[in-house]
Amino acid sequence: MARNNYSPNFGFLIRITESDITMMLYMILIFVVLIIFGYSTFILINDEPLRLIFFLVSPLVSGISLYYLVSKFINTFFTVRRKKLIEELQILIIIFIGFLAYHSFYKTKSEYWLKTILYNINEKEYSTAKDYLKTFCDHIDLNSYYDLSNSGDLYLALGKIEAKGMNTEENFETNEMNAKTDFEKALFYYRYAIKIHNNDTELLENLAFALSYLGYYDESLSYHLKSISLGTIDYRSYLNAALLYLEVKGDLENAIPLFYKSLMFNFKNSDTYCGIGEYYLYKKNYEFAIINFDKSIDLNKDDPEPYAFKAFTLNIIGKYSLSSKMKNISKEKRNDYDEFIFNRANLVIKNGNKENAVLLMKVANFLGNENANKWLKLNTHK
Repeated sequence: MARNNYSPNFGFLIRITESDITMMLYMILIFVVLIIFGYSTFILINDEPLRLIFFLVSPLVSGISLYYLVSKFINTFFTVRRKKLIEELQILIIIFIGFLAYHSFYKTKSEYWLKTILYNINEKEYSTAKDYLKTFCDHIDLNSYYDLSNSGDLYLALGKIEAKGMNTEENFETNEMNAKTDFEKALFYYRYAIKIHNNDTELLENLAFALSYLGYYDESLSYHLKSISLGTIDYRSYLNAALLYLEVKGDLENAIPLFYKSLMFNFKNSDTYCGIGEYYLYKKNYEFAIINFDKSIDLNKDDPEPYAFKAFTLNIIGKYSLSSKMKNISKEKRNDYDEFIFNRANLVIKNGNKENAVLLMKVANFLGNENANKWLKLNTHK
């Protein structure tokens, strides 16, 4: 009798069914169905009010379920003499449920926004994705690592899409400006996120990528190296650090072990083999250079870089016919690649390694770059 006298305030829920176990199963079943239905169909539902109803009902049902189960536990194992304690615990339960419901709704709302943005990116609705992302970021919690890191990731993805368009579309300047803007926004949110959690190797790698694109090479390299020091198994950290050493600093000796380390985690990346090929070209080991350029071409036949460097290497060893063929293929892939190599050489010079820049200038000159030809006449005796 004592147990009935001190049943929970939500007693009407208990009277819905004849069995407490049945009631519990109903609660769990309703909650699971809501979760499965909502997460599997929310992208297909364009009705915003309907989505909002789901995200409000889900934490409410979970809260009621928890209240019911804990209340039944209290009324089962506590005696009448603990009436005051039971009442106090029920108040605490209500407060706890309110907190869980708020947290669940806030987190689920963030997931809804972020998944909607990702859906639009996957559907190539980039303008819509940016509108959603801007709206989400206007109300972002700068203390939420989840929101900050995901916002950075989405802006990074949009920036990469714009950067890719620079090579394939006519409106180069527009894509370049948009890519820079997206990477700057990604960098903004990553900088906040890293203040909260600075040992996430994926975050460090993405932050380093954005920094490198925007020209902050030394800072980018420092984050790649930090990710490596934390024991990352992401090949990109090793590869991108190696490329910064090779392409920006002209530091061959620090680059080569990182290239080989990258192969341990991904032996099918064309950039790695091309980088190793460049190293052997610098070292005048032309046979090994060509072997690695060939591997790079096998893995990515659309990249002009291994064709260009292989053509230059073949020209050195006197295989002029094959060299000319590789050179033409490189130009077909990207007609202004000679300018790209020339700019790379200037970047190496800017970082204080004029000696290693000479080879890049020779490659650019070989591809027909007039500025490289002038530079070589002024700075070399050959």
